[in-house]
Amino acid sequence: MLVEYSLHYVAAVLGDHLYLFGGGTSQKNIGTGSTKPYDVVHSNKPLAIPLNVDWNTETVNDKVQTMDSPANFPIVRPGLWPNAKENKMYSWGGGFRGGLPGGNESIKNPRLRVFTKGDPDSLYGAWAIDPKPPGDPPAHIKLTQHASWTSCNGLGFIFGGSYVEVDPQQYRGFGTLGLVIYNMTYNTWRNESETSKKFGKAPRAGNHEHGTAACLPTAGTRGEGVVVFLGGAQRSIENPADQLDVRMDTVSFYDIGSNDLYTQKTTSESSAPLARRRACSVAARSSNNRSYEIFVFGGLNEQPANMHILTIPGFGWFQAGYPGADSAEPRCNQACVVAGNRQMISVGGMPSMSDQWSSPDPWKNGMKVFDMVNLKWGNQYISSAPAYESPAMIRNWYDQGGVAEWDNDVNRRLFSSSTETPQNSSGPNIAAIAGGAAAGGIVLTALVAGLLFWYYRRKRGRAAERGTSLHEDPAKGSTKGTTGWDHDSSVTPASGDLPSEVQTMPSELHNGVDIVHELQPAEPKPSELSASPSNNRCYYR
Repeated sequence: MLVEYSLHYVAAVLGDHLYLFGGGTSQKNIGTGSTKPYDVVHSNKPLAIPLNVDWNTETVNDKVQTMDSPANFPIVRPGLWPNAKENKMYSWGGGFRGGLPGGNESIKNPRLRVFTKGDPDSLYGAWAIDPKPPGDPPAHIKLTQHASWTSCNGLGFIFGGSYVEVDPQQYRGFGTLGLVIYNMTYNTWRNESETSKKFGKAPRAGNHEHGTAACLPTAGTRGEGVVVFLGGAQRSIENPADQLDVRMDTVSFYDIGSNDLYTQKTTSESSAPLARRRACSVAARSSNNRSYEIFVFGGLNEQPANMHILTIPGFGWFQAGYPGADSAEPRCNQACVVAGNRQMISVGGMPSMSDQWSSPDPWKNGMKVFDMVNLKWGNQYISSAPAYESPAMIRNWYDQGGVAEWDNDVNRRLFSSSTETPQNSSGPNIAAIAGGAAAGGIVLTALVAGLLFWYYRRKRGRAAERGTSLHEDPAKGSTKGTTGWDHDSSVTPASGDLPSEVQTMPSELHNGVDIVHELQPAEPKPSELSASPSNNRCYYR
């Protein structure tokens, strides 16, 4: 049998390694006597690829390592939540294919899976299975597949997806309502079911399937982070066949600090890409902190597969095309991560044309590397590539006055502080400032001291007249450190012990920034959670 395409991988970066989980590989049947033109070989063995050395996609197999995983590990798009501070990676959800043993049991009694590296620089570690379900009762948080997921500031997010109901005759997928959030610091779960209903309209409101999620770690209220949801579809919680694509000219995002979901239209001067399912996306922040860019690649409904870029806070779309790609074909069901500062690695995927299994994958080993600054595809990964900066066409757009057409002041404030546009200046360089500081230091010190003395004397006089504190308004109370987690939420403590370890053997990967933000859990409240295939050949069961 000849290897054709690989699909349904999920990928994450932890430390110096890219980890790949799940998925299957199509193999064309030649001389096997099989009546089918191809078979899909499934695997639940994670793969790891080093990121601290250079490699080429044509020869990367020499560096790939295979690891052991817990029994019954889902093989179809489980969510992955890396946490660099804790040196751990969490996994939730996913589906089963190919008759792997234990699939039905894992659907009935889902558990959180935790991978802990033995050493920050090590490839290997130990898997553990949480013995207790994430909810009380367990039905509050169901195991889903094809949901949108990411990790952001120590929180794991998984939005919507479909719940697989075990049936003696068949698997039946129902749209799942809710934005599930796992707090890695406090080991607690919550389902923001009411908040998620702001996404779409009934009976599909609160569901997101076959879409993408990206973390902007310093945006939003108090800079606590924002999670952006793009593409995909919404499946009805009443009728599995009722699905509606999500438009790309309106962006939905969850603000961690206010615990709320918002929408913002993209700028009218930019052309939003067509709605698409089964794409992949990554986020990167410019070195001058001017903007974030979210790179969206491929998906259904596009031939060839282009690279689309959404810049925030401008909320403008840009198209990079497909320069350097081996062929101008569609591609979907791939996984993408940021690695080596400015590179996006795309793994797996397949075309959506009807003869998708008739020829080998033009991508060497099913992988490709995209330079997010030069906007070109290639086969070479460079571990010491320069830092990311916004592509030239986006920098020029901002320089020429490109701004978002804000839907409201709330949206504007959420993105104004973390991505301020720096003023253009041709002022003195750092060396000149340092040289002048020695000569003028005494004068500057005296001037600053005088100004501070005058300022505090004036403030104290006014405060004494009012009889109030200089630091906060007693009538309003201090808001510093509040998180808004009491709004429509339920927190259920998960088990603190994870004893069921599976040691990995030395034989043979998240995007964004893993900054652990320690949010205090809210008091437990009752949670609520309700429990089609595309005709495009990119659909895979």
